[in-house]
Amino acid sequence: MENIDYPALYREAGAASVSSQRSFLFAIKAHAALSILAALLAVYAPVNRVSAILAAFFFLVLMGVSLWVLFGELEGSWYKARAVAESVKTMTWRFIMRVEPFQDDDSAESLFRDRLRQSLEDSKEIQSAFSGEHSAGTQITDAMRDLRRGPLETRKRVYLSGRIEDQQNWYKAKAARNNNMDK
Repeated sequence: MENIDYPALYREAGAASVSSQRSFLFAIKAHAALSILAALLAVYAPVNRVSAILAAFFFLVLMGVSLWVLFGELEGSWYKARAVAESVKTMTWRFIMRVEPFQDDDSAESLFRDRLRQSLEDSKEIQSAFSGEHSAGTQITDAMRDLRRGPLETRKRVYLSGRIEDQQNWYKAKAARNNNMDK
């Protein structure tokens, strides 16, 4: 399945997670850069009024960034949005595969929508990171319905490639990237 084949809430939560992650990493890098600049200024700048003003300026900006990291809950928003996205993804695969609690064809779509609503309600503290696309977007896509209606063998094959192998490839890529960072 492609990203567009998942519910709008999945795409929205994933985008919110990426945005929060970028903000968090920017804040951490800014904090480090400002700390280094302030230290270099303190060690190498001549003692005069301009240096004192620059040191005070860097200190204030550094404190602002520190407060942003501390109280902005950027890391928490990143993780919570990612958790919503992964929860919706798991729910989606359960729906497609017709497994508990979505095995009953008569009530599966209604139950799926209810669970998505509940997932959104449970994440009220990060909804401000969402753009609102999830409410206008399709929650049960044609691709989801088509796979759900398909024969068991087709669903198993798609699950293997679209879920299991996809996860394995993601973890392999992350491991390779982390391994390359050590070199």
